[in-house]
Order: sequence, then C-alpha cells, then structure tokens
Amino acid sequence: MNAIVIGGNRTNALGLVWSLGEAGHNITLLLYNEGENNYVNKSKYVKRTILIDKDGDVFQELMKVVTKMDSKPVVFADSDYKSQLLNEHFAELSEYCYFEGGRLDRNINLYRNKDEQENLAIKCGFAIPETVVIAKPEELSDITNPYPLFIKANNSVHGDKKATKKCDSPKEAEAFVNGLPQDFFPLQVQEFVEKEYELALLGCSLYGGKKVICPVASKKIRQFPKGIGATCWSLSLEMSGSEELRQLGEKTALYLQELEYTGNFSIELLYAKGKFYFLEINLRNDAISWLSTCSGYNLPDMVCRSFVDENVSADNCTFRPKHYMNILLDVKYVQDGSVKLRQWLKQFRRDTCYNPYNQNDKRPFFKYLQVFLKGKFVRIPKRISNKFYKLFT
Repeated sequence: MNAIVIGGNRTNALGLVWSLGEAGHNITLLLYNEGENNYVNKSKYVKRTILIDKDGDVFQELMKVVTKMDSKPVVFADSDYKSQLLNEHFAELSEYCYFEGGRLDRNINLYRNKDEQENLAIKCGFAIPETVVIAKPEELSDITNPYPLFIKANNSVHGDKKATKKCDSPKEAEAFVNGLPQDFFPLQVQEFVEKEYELALLGCSLYGGKKVICPVASKKIRQFPKGIGATCWSLSLEMSGSEELRQLGEKTALYLQELEYTGNFSIELLYAKGKFYFLEINLRNDAISWLSTCSGYNLPDMVCRSFVDENVSADNCTFRPKHYMNILLDVKYVQDGSVKLRQWLKQFRRDTCYNPYNQNDKRPFFKYLQVFLKGKFVRIPKRISNKFYKLFT
C-alpha cells in the first residue's frame, strides 16, 4: 500500500518509516525541513520526500499529494498537532486517503484534552490521581490539596513538556504557573504519586474500535528529562504474560471501543502503591512503537492493512522480548555521571532495538550522528564519540 508519514526529524517519524518500510509499503515522507539537520529522509524505505517549512503548509501539501495518487494512501502523523489537523479536515481528506482518528460525526479531537481522557478512563475501570483543572493562574490559590503537586497542560496539542513540573510548595507552583504562556492553559493540578515505574501500553484499534490489539507494554527504566520525559531505555513485556497485564488490556480494549477510534495508540500508566494509575492516552503512533515492531507486532502495518482487509489480526505474531534504547537521549545519563560508561556500554550491547540506529537502515543514524557530533543537538565528550565510531563502523 501507499503510506504517507507526516513528521519532523524525530525518532517517532523514523520508527514509523521503519515499521512501514519493513512491511513493504511505499512511503512518501512529508518532512519538516531542518536543512542540513534532516536525517529521517535518509532512510532507504522513503521513496519520496516533500519538505515542509511550517505548520500552515501541512494540509495544502498533503492535499497536493493525495489527490494525485492512483489509490488511497494511509496517512500517519508523528505528533498530536498533526494528528489533530487530520481530523479537523476529516471531510476533505477522507475522500482521498485513510488516516488515524474517528469519524465525521465523532469529534476524536475532544480526547486531546486530558480531563476528557481521564473521565473515560474512570468509566473503563482505570484509577487516576486526584486532579483539578484550572483555567487561569489565580485559580491555583483555591486548591487545597497537599503538596507536592504535579502540574501539566490539560491539552496535549497546546501544552508541551515546558508545562510539566512537580512543585513542592505553593510558592514554587505559583511562580511556575505565572511563567507559562496563556495558550498552555487550562492546566491540570494533580496529586503527586511517587511512582515505582511507568508503563506504556502499545496497540492499535481497528475498524472503529471493533477490534483492539494491545500486545506489548514498554516498562520504562530511564527517561529524559529524568522522571517525566521521553523513554530512553525500556523493556518490552507481553500483555498476556500476567493476569495484571491482561486486566489492563481488557480495560484498554473497552476504552478504545468507547472512543470508536481507528489507529495506533499508547496508554501511559504509572505503578505505585500496589496499583496502576492512568496518566494519558496518545491517539497516534507512539515514539516507541518501533519497540512493538521489534517485539513481533508491527502495529502501523496492521493499521494500514485494516483499511482494505476486514480480517487483520495478530494471530500469526510471536512475541520476542526486547530492550529499547533511544541512544542519543540515553547517553546523557553517561554525560552527567548517573550511569558509568562501562555499565552503559554493557546495557547497550544487549539491547536489540535502537532508535535512531537500525542494522538494516544505517544512513539515518550516521547523518544524525554527524549532526550530533557537530554539537547541533548536544555536545558529548570525545571519549564517548570515539566509542560510537568503534561500535557502528
């Protein structure tokens, strides 16, 4: 099938390209242009690249591509903003392409709001931390919950990691909230739960939620920024491997059925006090869905095939446990001394699922590494860069 990936120079877009490419789909990449820093388009699986300079160009460029294709392509987005954009133009796009989302009379974008996500999570049997939503900074003084509190943007599109912080006192919370741009509001002020670990459930919802495949969980070991950020190093778990995970899978299936959603998704949970707490659902491809592909379940491929095949299933898939490492994020733990270089290299060698490195498609990594070593993304000690060269060349 023809597939279109809309994304930036991010591990999410690259993982999508790998999953779709290894399944044999013809890939057109609509890439946010970073000039000499572009690396996702170096993949051997990308048949055509169209560079996009700004958000306002996405819809027009996409329409130019899909209206000229002989058969309807499947469109994937690597961020909440781009996924929301597809569903905002549901009527225009659905004539020419398939894409992840709901249907014309069902506003799936409502569930970019975390309070709507959490209301449905409670209905489906998930626990959530105690939460209050504030629309403006002054409302923070009305909150009587004990500190520490966790503050984050209520909308996954308009807020980002800059709107996320653990605050240990009213003074700290007030300073943080007052320093945020107005378009980050409303905010969630949430009970801070001291987690033991986080879990991301990786899956795809097919045929409007009539079939939900959620075979793999990612147990996060390291994140960046520490404790709240993107996954640096994790381990895949089989969802059928324990009764606890099976129950989470049942709640997940109910959740996606209620949404009537079609596409890739991930549900983020934290484990504390003997139970799992629902944090959020991502209604798009997750940045670590490549881990699911490496573990035996190619979720983007299943989504692609489901638009033309009524019987897509995971029955012929076999789970293979893998470690996942986002190499150039995780190496920051070596930089700051949190992990010894020798220990990190030992962990690195046993991992079999990396991003942005793929044994079958090395060019994106070497381009990324070239930029990395120039200091465009981050500066690293020479001793570490030398180790990289020895490992990959």
